[in-house]
Amino acid sequence: MDSYADLIAEGRADQRQLVLVEREGERATVTLSDPERLNPLSAGLMLQLLDALAEVDEDPTVRAVILTGADPAFCSGGDLEMIASSTRNVRDGEMEIDTTTPWRWIRRQFGGVARRIAASDKTFVAAVNGPAAGVGLAFALAGHVDPERALQMGLVEEVCPHDQLLSTAAKWCDRVIAMPPHAPEMTKALMRAAVDAPWEQSLKLEEFAEANCFSTPALEQAAAALLDRARRAQPDRDANA
Repeated sequence: MDSYADLIAEGRADQRQLVLVEREGERATVTLSDPERLNPLSAGLMLQLLDALAEVDEDPTVRAVILTGADPAFCSGGDLEMIASSTRNVRDGEMEIDTTTPWRWIRRQFGGVARRIAASDKTFVAAVNGPAAGVGLAFALAGHVDPERALQMGLVEEVCPHDQLLSTAAKWCDRVIAMPPHAPEMTKALMRAAVDAPWEQSLKLEEFAEANCFSTPALEQAAAALLDRARRAQPDRDANA
């Protein structure tokens, strides 16, 4: 690893298309695409990934994002060649490189992706199509355990056959898109805030958010629909009484 500026220049000079973005309606799919190397987080891939995430996050027409990898892996983690080079250069007393260079890279690139996903109002669905290691594990929120165990641990929402992975992820996105836009956005913000907040503080956040929902047409429409459903079901209940 050279200086931080050199790393950025190296990544920008990589002309391969390492991250793919596809759109379908209000859903976007972001794919890590260096399959021969199991999608490692090289300089080029990381810069393209940050650009892609910023693009879909700032697009007002996108409400849900699928993050996946090109088969056969989701992501093998940090680029081992870059890691090895960094170690050599930091340990070499003649090199004007110290641990602040990898720190900047880890903070601004790896941390940048994590912060972008966490801070976004969009809903992100990780379609984990294969091994997810190292930082790739953090991006996917899945681990080196079998799918059933990951489901039991709450690391994944659903386990499905490989050939149904993207269609299943799309269904989760469609469930979000079917909601009023403010609902998943406010829910995600509340969940992130509640992680570090005391119980009383979390309750207060929920109280303010719930009260705000009373000003939305979506709540009025949903309540009316539920009341109508209850009225239509009442004759059946009376007949069975």
